[in-house]
Amino acid sequence: LFRSVEELARKLDDKEIVFTVQIDEPCDQRILTRELRRISDRLERVEAIVVLACGTAVQVMASAVEKPCLAGLDTLFAGTVVHVNKYLENCLACGECILNETAGICPKTRCPKGILNGPCSEKLDEKCSVDPDTECVWVAIENRRQALGMERNAAVFLPQDWARRASPRCVPEK
Repeated sequence: LFRSVEELARKLDDKEIVFTVQIDEPCDQRILTRELRRISDRLERVEAIVVLACGTAVQVMASAVEKPCLAGLDTLFAGTVVHVNKYLENCLACGECILNETAGICPKTRCPKGILNGPCSEKLDEKCSVDPDTECVWVAIENRRQALGMERNAAVFLPQDWARRASPRCVPEK
């Protein structure tokens, strides 16, 4: 990550970079507050802050400082880092987790059609009908169940409560 900061600083060569800092948990207000106190003398000298983190971190930073906070990245989703420059969305943070029934694989996130009760009729062998380069999530779930010795689950998932996804969300609920 620090290499990315240095690269961005070089691209902003027409701007005066006062300093760079890496805050490991910028979304945790407690950690951010502690780190901002540590660098408060240097923060007084800056006109703006470029945040190379998700949109949540930009907003947490903006709520903590009286300086413009600029998003240095476009947040696409919260996901898993597979390797540098490859990320995978695994969770929609829907509030209605069914991972215990689906061998730890989320069909809500990984099925492009959002089908929750097994593969669609258009499934191409073991591939997704929407993305033929990808294994059907329901095939992946069944393969994982078998590999783990889990019983075949005949659960039928109830319709989703879309109100649980209304934004902004808060825990605990208001």
